[in-house]
Amino acid sequence: MRSKSYRLKAAALIMVFVVLSFCSCSRVTDTSIKGRCSKYLGDLDYSASITALTYEQIPEEEEGYFGILYRDVTDIDGLLGQDQVPICLYFYNSMASSDTIGITAGVEDLAQIFSDQLLFVAVDGMVEDGLSGRYTVEAYPEFVLVIPGGAPVKFEGFNYDTWDANDVAAWLEENGFAADYTKL
Repeated sequence: MRSKSYRLKAAALIMVFVVLSFCSCSRVTDTSIKGRCSKYLGDLDYSASITALTYEQIPEEEEGYFGILYRDVTDIDGLLGQDQVPICLYFYNSMASSDTIGITAGVEDLAQIFSDQLLFVAVDGMVEDGLSGRYTVEAYPEFVLVIPGGAPVKFEGFNYDTWDANDVAAWLEENGFAADYTKL
């Protein structure tokens, strides 16, 4: 009698385990760059001193309309220390003239065409001077590529007479990333 009771309990436990297994498999994991970095990102914020430029569905638009949105970075050290997603830091000076508006538009395009491979993070170097000091940023704007497990790589725009977003795209491609211009 005892063995029949034991078998019924074991069968019930197995059934519960199978049902729970199917439930956990039905959960969809967001494998996008934004999804993999979500624990370091906050709400939409166009005035934060550190923001991630994420390529995602535009809120309150028809399904399928994507664009670059600015999300507050809530844990920059955690984001830079994670080991899944390469980060391209875009250091800018919020006190500079309106010349940087064109550069920021170019950076948004870069964030879009590289959105499946790396995350662009805009950093106001005047506010976040500790972070710009960590990467020895000497002029604005500047780009630093942080690849998990590797040493940071700088674009060092001040070494060029003139440069634009295409030069930054070429630099990223030289560092192993492929631009998807169909996203523009």
